[in-house]
Amino acid sequence: MMRKIIKMLNNKKGFTLIELIVVIAVLGILAAVALPRIGAVTSDAKVQADAANIKILQEAAETYYAKNGEFPSVVGDFKEFVPELPSPQDSSEKFYYNTDDNTVSKVAPPENKGFAIE
Repeated sequence: MMRKIIKMLNNKKGFTLIELIVVIAVLGILAAVALPRIGAVTSDAKVQADAANIKILQEAAETYYAKNGEFPSVVGDFKEFVPELPSPQDSSEKFYYNTDDNTVSKVAPPENKGFAIE
């Protein structure tokens, strides 16, 4: 009986230091491959969200035209059709409405030719 206990104590099972280092290295390599891909997906999602918001605002301008016979001239004209105005994913940017060609974009129109939608 005592021999069995001593044998069990001497028969330690577990991972060696080398095995643990190999596993950590493999996990590090997987993380190094996956993280850039996740960043690219996030960036693409922001671009697509901005494009969708521009389309919503453009359709609101066209709806305003269909209802009133003229295109919006102030940002308040949009609020009837889009109660909560969307904003770009990058907080340093703005959406603009160009009154010359009646388009929405993230590019500021020439002076006195449009307005920021915010």
